Amino acid sequence: MKVSQQKSFTVPLVVLTLVCFMIVGLLPFAPSPLGDVNFHQEAKTLSLTLRGASSWSDLRISHAPGPALYYAIPYLFVPADASEHAYWVAACIWNFFCTTLATLLVYFTARLLAGERAGRIAAILVLIAPFGIYYSFGIAAETPAFLGAAIFVYGWARYRTHRAAGAFISCSGLILLVLNRPNTLPVAALAFLIAAIGWTSKSVIMRAESRLALRCAVFTFGAVIVASALLALQKGNEGLRVQTTNIYDILLQGSFQFRTEPWDWRNWGKNTREGSQDYQDWLEQRDKLLKQS
Repeated sequence: MKVSQQKSFTVPLVVLTLVCFMIVGLLPFAPSPLGDVNFHQEAKTLSLTLRGASSWSDLRISHAPGPALYYAIPYLFVPADASEHAYWVAACIWNFFCTTLATLLVYFTARLLAGERAGRIAAILVLIAPFGIYYSFGIAAETPAFLGAAIFVYGWARYRTHRAAGAFISCSGLILLVLNRPNTLPVAALAFLIAAIGWTSKSVIMRAESRLALRCAVFTFGAVIVASALLALQKGNEGLRVQTTNIYDILLQGSFQFRTEPWDWRNWGKNTREGSQDYQDWLEQRDKLLKQS
């Protein structure tokens, strides 16, 4: 009886996620369809290169490499001469499946750790604050980062409940998260600290989890080093040079975008947010930092 109850919420959760997508899709505001354009252009070029319709010399990865790899997957199924709208539709469909998977993984994670009721509550909380669904309507890093975070914690839950595949799943999720949102790299650094503390513990469970933390940290930093080396091979070292402004934008914008206006979900930019308090505060702080620099 318990097994059938655990399986029964999966289908309703998928339906609820679909309903949330429909509701959010009808809202009068939405993220910029092509995001900041960089991820879209890079993913498009990568997909064309993989199909032999473009040269590898034309490929430039100027920001975090994760989104370019992520969106290149659905782009492979779009005709090379298709319109930008067709690419956006393919990305949205891909985001729908990945966001649904991430929501299911949140449900499975909480269910593994605290039971069926906790799983349902966790999944519903994800849908009540539908930022993941909202950003699925744009070509941005949020959706693959959400998926990476969900895989990361699900793998940890699997590992904690003594299932062998958990370590690999957790490491893969953290790598996916960091390659999409470089500002989450401190999570991997924190894993080193957790590993050190757990290793000195007398608890068998803590020592086991310290080994998982160490694996996640080592493999994530290894992936970052490999990605950085590949970015450095680009012409003019452009791939690494742009990362400084990329991390600056992520950290500073994220501190202001919803600070005093949590329900203003308009795209962050002068054309749509000029005059809002958060945007004005961000401009002032940005100018101060640039003058100090």
